[in-house]
Amino acid sequence: MKQFIHIIIKKEHAELIKLWEKMKSTANDDFIYNDEMTQRVNGENRGVGLDDYIYAIFTSGKDELFYANVFISINGDELKLFNITSNDHRYSELGVLRYNLIVNNFFHHFMTRCLDASYNGCISMTGENVMMADVVGEDTYKALHAWESLCNKAAPTSNGYDEDRWFEFVIKLYNSGKVLNPSDFGQWLSEDCQWPTFYNDVISDLEIKLEYSLSLLKYYGRLSRS
Repeated sequence: MKQFIHIIIKKEHAELIKLWEKMKSTANDDFIYNDEMTQRVNGENRGVGLDDYIYAIFTSGKDELFYANVFISINGDELKLFNITSNDHRYSELGVLRYNLIVNNFFHHFMTRCLDASYNGCISMTGENVMMADVVGEDTYKALHAWESLCNKAAPTSNGYDEDRWFEFVIKLYNSGKVLNPSDFGQWLSEDCQWPTFYNDVISDLEIKLEYSLSLLKYYGRLSRS
C-alpha cells in the first residue's frame, strides 16, 4: 500500500534556521523560494496558536512537477516537509504517487544541495510502501484478511458470515488501539487486494462503515467506563 512520504530533520534550532536561510537563497530549474506565499502563510498563522512555527514555501513552475508548492515548517528543533499543493487546478488532488514524486525530487535534487555531513543521522524519510499488517498489527490483520478474502465484494457485509467476520475485524482493530484511516483502508482494498474499479462505490461505503463502527465502539467504551 502506498503512503505519503514524510521528511523530518531534527537538529538544533539555530542550525535549522541556517538551513532554512540557505534553502531560501538556493534555486534550480525545479524549485525557487516563494517569498510572497511564505509571508502570507506566516502572517495567517500568527495569533492562532502557531506562533512558534516558521514556514517557507518553495514553488515549481514545471508541469512535470505539477506546479507544486512545497511547504516546510520549523518548530523548535524539528524541520518538516508537511504539505504540498498545486497552483494548477488540474492537479488540485495530487494523490499519493504525484505527491511522492514531488517529495523525492525536492529532497534529492534541491534540498540536498543545502545539506552537509553534519546532517547524517538527523534526517528521517519515511518509505513509500507500508504493509497493512504493520499498520493494524498481526492479529487484526488476520481477521481483516479473513473477511476480505471470503466476502462477497458486491455486498461485503450483507451475508451473515461476512458480517460476523467484518465485526470481528472491527472489534480487534478497536481493542488493539491501532489507528487505521478509512481512506487508507479503501486504498488497501483497491491497491493491495486489487478490487476492480466498479467496486469503488462499495469501497467508499465500507470506508464510511468502518469510521462509523469505530466511533460507535468508542462511544460505547466511554459509556461503560462512566
